[in-house]
Amino acid sequence: MNDYTNIIDSPLRNSKDDKLDTGKYVIGLARFLSQSAMPTTVAIQGQWGSGKTSFMNQLRSILCDADNGSKDPLYFGVWMNMWEYSLMQNPEQILTGIIKGLTGECTAILNKLNAPAAVASELREKAWSFLKKTGAVIASTAIKAGVNAIGLDGEAAAEPILNSGGGDLKETTPQEFRESFSNAVKKCLNSQPKNGPQRRGFMFFIDDLDRINPESAVQILELLKNMFEVDNCIFVLAIDYDVVVKGLKAKFGSNDNHDDRAYRSFFDKIIQMPFSMPIGAYDITSFLEDSLRNIGYFNNEGLHKEIKLSQSEDDNSSTVISIIDEMTRLSTGPNPRSIKRLINTLSLIKIISDVQVEESGDHSEEMNEQDLLMNYGLVCLQIAYPQIYEHIVREPCFVEWDDTTAREFRLPELVEEKKALLSSITEFDAPWKQVVYRLCQTTTYLMASVMNISKLLNIIKSLYDDSVFENKITKMLGMTSVTSITPSDNSDINKQSNKRNRISLEEYFNNTLDGNAPAVLKKAAYNLIEQLQNIFAERLAVKVYKSGITFSIINFKTENHKRAPRYLWIGVHQYSKLEGPKLEMACFSKNGWTGNLCYLAKNKYSWWISNVEDNLKFFQEELNFTRADTVTLNDFSTIVKLIFENSSNDAYPLNLNIAELFKQAVDKALHNAPAV
Repeated sequence: MNDYTNIIDSPLRNSKDDKLDTGKYVIGLARFLSQSAMPTTVAIQGQWGSGKTSFMNQLRSILCDADNGSKDPLYFGVWMNMWEYSLMQNPEQILTGIIKGLTGECTAILNKLNAPAAVASELREKAWSFLKKTGAVIASTAIKAGVNAIGLDGEAAAEPILNSGGGDLKETTPQEFRESFSNAVKKCLNSQPKNGPQRRGFMFFIDDLDRINPESAVQILELLKNMFEVDNCIFVLAIDYDVVVKGLKAKFGSNDNHDDRAYRSFFDKIIQMPFSMPIGAYDITSFLEDSLRNIGYFNNEGLHKEIKLSQSEDDNSSTVISIIDEMTRLSTGPNPRSIKRLINTLSLIKIISDVQVEESGDHSEEMNEQDLLMNYGLVCLQIAYPQIYEHIVREPCFVEWDDTTAREFRLPELVEEKKALLSSITEFDAPWKQVVYRLCQTTTYLMASVMNISKLLNIIKSLYDDSVFENKITKMLGMTSVTSITPSDNSDINKQSNKRNRISLEEYFNNTLDGNAPAVLKKAAYNLIEQLQNIFAERLAVKVYKSGITFSIINFKTENHKRAPRYLWIGVHQYSKLEGPKLEMACFSKNGWTGNLCYLAKNKYSWWISNVEDNLKFFQEELNFTRADTVTLNDFSTIVKLIFENSSNDAYPLNLNIAELFKQAVDKALHNAPAV
């Protein structure tokens, strides 16, 4: 039985609990700093959740903490969290708080070492005098709080300042304060007991600089540079270069003449040693194994079980942990905070699933390895790519996404040249993958991650045969939805999916075009659908969606492709106000939406086929045309026939001309116009 059901997101205190194998980097930087000339400033860089605080804690444990690992600490360690200083504070108050905090820490060490009282007193007075000069402390309560923080008696010190405009305290310049601070540091070092560890200086850890306003972060950097950068001091800062750039842009305004070189010069002037968190070298696999075992999501046997991914090109099996590792790298990446959230989400979902099984008594409903893996992949999507996840909630069977889906999602169109290029790339060689590509075009972040998203979805798709995929993913979405940031109104995704994906013909005809579709078009569509069902009988599967009616070929040639390929789509719709409502029939080949045949009012027909190179090459072998725009109506009918024969074992219905059937359905509606 496990002790805990979750993983807390708290920084490591020392290296003994490090499961990401960062030890060599911590030790390497610690050795570098143990002999560094001073003053020097190091920037620990990395995205939120990458482990900067844990890394700095381990440095402090090695170099500063006599009680937690270091037998011979080399520095007096001072820790300051900038996020705490920034809570409910304006920029001036933040800077004031930092001056008070650093000064207070230094005077506390002086007192602990029994250093001469005059040194601490001078530093306190210089700090308070400087704060008075800057005007940062102007109210009685602020004065009392300020002087108390640096070790003076608030009531006694505030009275002469408030009553006489400053008492006898002389205004202090930044240079004078820095000299006083330097003197205090030296006195601390000289006051160390001879029989104790002899520290080289002070090491100031400034955490969470990248979590506060970037402009305030730049002001803090300038403050540390101008007032606290003295001999025998090392500053270790948790801040990214990008935060500095944002702060400088805010400081100088949008019309400045600064460029990247100027921003880099500012950064380099303050930071002598940038260190980027080695997230690419984290031992994510071991961390995942330990975490998943600890929460009871997988046992050791399950983690190393061989799983055969359906439709795998290399036809090889993969272990569960290797699939998990790949899905993680394609989504959250090695970010520890994101992985902890992922693990905690999985733990909750597994517990809910176990409760459902206990209440029903039906152990056949227990999740197997494939179920657990699909659940893992969906949570990866939910955390890393929430926009993609929400669209899958809307249309769960993403392997059936096509141009109709893209239009329903209101996605940007793909020009034929782009579609042809995508079709030649493995990650986008199917219609659903091209919808994913179009979906990713909506944000910069998704576009940068589009290859990873496609690969992740393909792994999820490969966990099951196409015959059961839709039922499985709908069930899993019902579980993962409880932890979504933007939950659905009804967490029962299965019911939502049935309502969304399966409607009756009557519902479609009553609701299309908001119920305002012309009666003749609805009647023509109904006539066409009825004729197709009579002619093809059991060879086509019919599904009715809010966006239209689809026909898929049931009897197909290739055993590898167990999902019935989309063949025809019929709908009544209107793309824009500039054109009237139309009846449209589209055909699909392996390259996706291949062409369509439309009827508009006043006996107007139009048709086209796609310019996708593979389409043209295939059809030109059978038909006598050179370009897509030279296709005749009879050519269109032949193309529909060729698509069927290329996919099905069955013979195409004898003498069927799809264009003529289409026109007959319209003609019958025109002469018998009552609405369906």
